[in-house]
Amino acid sequence: LYDLRLVEAEGNPSLQVGYLAQVSQTTGESWEAVALTLSTARPALAGTLPELEPWIIRPYQPPAPVMRMMAGGAPQVKARALRAEAAMLSEAPAEVKDAEIATATVDSSGSAVTYMLPGAVTIPPDGAQRKVTIAQFSLTPRLDYVSAPKLVPAAYRRAKLANLSPYTWLAGAANIFIGDEFIGITPLELIPPQGEIELYLGSDDRLKVERELLRRDVDKRLIGGKRQLTFGYQIKLENLLPFKVNLTLHDQLPLAQHEAIKVRLESAEPKPAEVSELNLLRWEFALAAQEKRTVRFDFSVEMPPDMIVNGLPA
Repeated sequence: LYDLRLVEAEGNPSLQVGYLAQVSQTTGESWEAVALTLSTARPALAGTLPELEPWIIRPYQPPAPVMRMMAGGAPQVKARALRAEAAMLSEAPAEVKDAEIATATVDSSGSAVTYMLPGAVTIPPDGAQRKVTIAQFSLTPRLDYVSAPKLVPAAYRRAKLANLSPYTWLAGAANIFIGDEFIGITPLELIPPQGEIELYLGSDDRLKVERELLRRDVDKRLIGGKRQLTFGYQIKLENLLPFKVNLTLHDQLPLAQHEAIKVRLESAEPKPAEVSELNLLRWEFALAAQEKRTVRFDFSVEMPPDMIVNGLPA
């Protein structure tokens, strides 16, 4: 477990890290005033962060006809619907009890890293989770903002930093705070010493992002035997913060999965810093305090006149 708190004092941000562990046991024997050692020999599974998926368009495929059941002596054919249901435990989480704060010493001489907590702790055999502190330290983050307004019309604060502590961070849940304000919970992947960390610290309403479809034209002429549709999007950015911010803006074009469908970026103002092979667009901006910017991009989709394409804006 982690408590990650962003503290901003006079323009010098720091990330205060509380590295915690939950320990429980059901051996039937009470651990009274024991020396506790925690090991990374069996790390937890790594978490993932959401990313833009390729925007797929393909020719329309009519649904297969439904066959009627035969009457008479022939056996009836029944359709079986498969449902994917998550088996979620409805039991309330076990009570978490705090132990005295103790900072661990690190032993990384072997393939695994062990943390030896000084002092002694008592853990009853009732399965209750007891929280212990492995370490507390501060790191210096590099702050900027990221937005993908097609998914969410908001800008998210991002912190990039290196794990300059001697501790290997196991995959687990992190409570995110900005000052005294609780922002939410995010999963962390396993992060070794010197490893890079990227955190999202919630959205900031003082950085406005609006995305709008301004153009949808259907060319009634056939150019080279092809029908052409043209779309145009506008994204408005406004920085209401009292200081300059760096913003990374993400958007995308459709990605054709049929040789008869052609997608072209007709114009973009300003031009994106990157257009990936999956038609993902990326812009980089440095927005001054109270500055407004507008991004406009248009793209066309060509297809045979008798083809119906799914996935395009209505």
